[in-house]
Amino acid sequence: MEYDPAVWSLNTSYPTAYMGYSLTHRSIYDCKLKPSVGQGAEGYQVEHFNRNFGLTAFEIARMSQAGVLVFANYCTGEGEDNTCYKMTPGDDHEACTQAAEAVLTTYKLIPNPFYGSVITSPNRWACMDTAGTVGLCQISYSVPLNALAFTPDGQAWAAGDDGILLHRLGQVWSETGSPASHPLYDLSFSNAASGWSVGDGAQVLHWDGNEWNETIPYHGPGEGPGGSTQDLYAVDAYTDSDVWMVGAMKGIDGKYSPYALHWNGNELIEENAFPECNCGLNTVLVLNRDEVFAAGWSDLGAIIFHWDGTAWSSTLVPGADHLYILSQSIDGSIWAGGIEVARDQLDARGALFHWDGTQWLRTALPPLTGGIYALSVLPTGQIVLGGEFTAMRTGFEWQPITTDIAGFGVIVDIELDPQGSLWALTHSGNIFKLAISS
Repeated sequence: MEYDPAVWSLNTSYPTAYMGYSLTHRSIYDCKLKPSVGQGAEGYQVEHFNRNFGLTAFEIARMSQAGVLVFANYCTGEGEDNTCYKMTPGDDHEACTQAAEAVLTTYKLIPNPFYGSVITSPNRWACMDTAGTVGLCQISYSVPLNALAFTPDGQAWAAGDDGILLHRLGQVWSETGSPASHPLYDLSFSNAASGWSVGDGAQVLHWDGNEWNETIPYHGPGEGPGGSTQDLYAVDAYTDSDVWMVGAMKGIDGKYSPYALHWNGNELIEENAFPECNCGLNTVLVLNRDEVFAAGWSDLGAIIFHWDGTAWSSTLVPGADHLYILSQSIDGSIWAGGIEVARDQLDARGALFHWDGTQWLRTALPPLTGGIYALSVLPTGQIVLGGEFTAMRTGFEWQPITTDIAGFGVIVDIELDPQGSLWALTHSGNIFKLAISS
């Protein structure tokens, strides 16, 4: 179904033990439309009738008490295709009913492309070596990798556990000298002769075009200020003199706080005057010198911070527990991806949000298990997700992405190279290139 995000907000519902999506009207209090598995009619006055909305015939049961509508069920299809939605009318029965039925008019039953065979998917993560041998694309065999980055001239870098740093110059990957021995979680380059990598213990490395040097040394647990433990999880090098690094700092009381460093071209400055929270940061996106987004988690759910050039402000993001990635498309659109954990902690699914300039709008995803740890937007506007699953959205349609190898684990990073090709890095050390069939 299609809905207007200016009219409806997308929320989580539990029609069964599993998570689903529901709609809540933004201006009519308690007006909702959500999946339903049926509800008994005892104690209600029931009115049954049939009506077509668009091309779909619905059986409608309106449940009232004392002449006042309490809810209505809309059902269509038979057997495995039987689908029902429950509308609660809120404060304005007539307006809510009209708005809900306008959404139901767009109902369309389509096969789930992620169930069953996806051999015919037009999208594929190609795995091959420089000789074109399919199935050979592993660049690290014994050390897990965490991040991928490209320089403006097309050089590729990867970072991972044990401080490993890999460099691709031309078509050949090789390990380069690293001053780190603990995990590196991210890296970013403003140009071929200026790059940064951050990681465990708030260690910061800088690439000067010839070698990696340690800018901030590793601090072990409890070795930070006041006995704190510090980690840096993300870095974004906007220019040579504008680089942001974010992570989390755990105090001796067990409470977490965001941790941010800013390189201004001369020195690294802490910018940690965040609104009070028990929270941490996983990702950062620099739009310009006076506009930075950073996202992560809190004890109240996912959280996004915004830097306006002088101060941080925060926004809680319902529908996610952690946000792991921020990405900007060529047209300036901003996307955030992460994970939502079910209330019983037994299930989890991806969470995807789009910034419309004033608020973060939630985007529905296919029914797939696991989080989003990487995302990128192609110049065509197609959105590619990676993590514990991988998928691509073209228009409003989600499609699977097949792979040349099985059992590769988790995709931890997705990056565009300067030529416009899209690459994915797995934690197990494989690197894929996206192939899209015409």
